[in-house]
Amino acid sequence: MDYLGSQYLHHMVVIGLSCNKISGEISDIMESLNHLIVLNLSNNMFTGCIPSSSFKT
Repeated sequence: MDYLGSQYLHHMVVIGLSCNKISGEISDIMESLNHLIVLNLSNNMFTGCIPSSSFKT
């Protein structure tokens, strides 16, 4: 991860990105969101599958 703000991602607890017309695949970046409890990506135009790394228990 070498983009702006990436050093803060592991602190995120809630992310809301609904209704933003985001398209493409969901990135494997999800695996670095260790404290994430809520992720709202509804009403966008994603393609592909949700990365299996997103379902850690």
